[in-house]
Amino acid sequence: MALSELTPQSLAAQDGVNPLVCVLELSTVQCCETIEPLSLVVDLLKGVLGLLGIPLPSLDTLVALNCQPSFLGIGCSHEVLCCSLVLPNLDIGVNCQPVSTLF
Repeated sequence: MALSELTPQSLAAQDGVNPLVCVLELSTVQCCETIEPLSLVVDLLKGVLGLLGIPLPSLDTLVALNCQPSFLGIGCSHEVLCCSLVLPNLDIGVNCQPVSTLF
């Protein structure tokens, strides 16, 4: 990777959680289009989390949108994340953190 290609996102991915550790901790590796702090999408999720009986996490929790399960992040062209909770049928990951590449 050239120096000009380094971004906060690419640096975070290099320092992220190992995808194998993510799976072993019973979280899921996800390929997500967008990642935001909960504070920016709280109005969108407050009702959904309430209906599911899930307490609202802290506002600095990272939330990912348009997520699909990914086998260790292989083939993902978006953000590869480790999410401790994925809301069923909504493609939303909660409490996500960047995943490092295996190679």
